[in-house]
Amino acid sequence: MASSNAAIAAGACVNPDDGIACLLLVVVSSALVLVPQSTRLLGLEILIVVVPMLVITVRSQLTHRRQNRDDPPLWTLSRMAGTAAATVPCTVAGVSLALHGGGFYWLAPAALLGIIGAVYNAWVLLVEIVR
Repeated sequence: MASSNAAIAAGACVNPDDGIACLLLVVVSSALVLVPQSTRLLGLEILIVVVPMLVITVRSQLTHRRQNRDDPPLWTLSRMAGTAAATVPCTVAGVSLALHGGGFYWLAPAALLGIIGAVYNAWVLLVEIVR
């Protein structure tokens, strides 16, 4: 009984919307790179995609933290780390491309870490939540 309660509690730290948002960010930013255009315009487009996602996910995570103050801080940290793994490098890439015309190397970790974060999120949802 205690192990099933722990599994339910561990699954409570994951939000399926975060995983979907990470995957969408990876797909959209990768698709934008395929379009022939100036690097500064690409940077602006990436920022247009990543900034709203960053604002929405941080707001939802802070709201979740306020509503569940009894949850261990590690749960909140794991939720934020999964999303930040994709959004932070993508934000750096967007700013760097928009201002300096360089920053493509930041898109590779954004894509890889975004996929890893989404897979982790899905794993917790599939394995740790007792149905």
